[in-house]
Amino acid sequence: GRRVEGGVDYTDAGVGGGGDGDCPFEPVVWRDDNDTPGEETGRVRLGHAVPDGAAVDVVAGDGSVVFDGVAYGNSAYTELPAGEYTLSVYSDTGANEGEAITTVDVATEGGGVYTLFAAGYLTPDGEPADTELQVVPVRDDA
Repeated sequence: GRRVEGGVDYTDAGVGGGGDGDCPFEPVVWRDDNDTPGEETGRVRLGHAVPDGAAVDVVAGDGSVVFDGVAYGNSAYTELPAGEYTLSVYSDTGANEGEAITTVDVATEGGGVYTLFAAGYLTPDGEPADTELQVVPVRDDA
């Protein structure tokens, strides 16, 4: 993240990276929301940087939709009660059934702020970088 005039924090991310021009590398800037959430709540952001991935939904183990329709190059925030979660990522179809694209385990603490960076490729074979999709959780306020 970086801080610019006015005390506003931003995260700079590089997305794309297709050497063939289909999805060229480009910088994106996401405005951070690092205000402290409630004592029993963690704020979680999903940053979508998967060039060959459509918009996604993220669903908690109890079936509740945590993120809905986050498109490539965008990010979105939500708040979750402090705790441990296994989150499943699905294409934004509305059904959120069947096999998930991937899952990620996340532990949130009350008052914590986190980003889940989704990066890599759904189908890395033949892509400029042979990097499979992964979701990496990062604590933003540490």
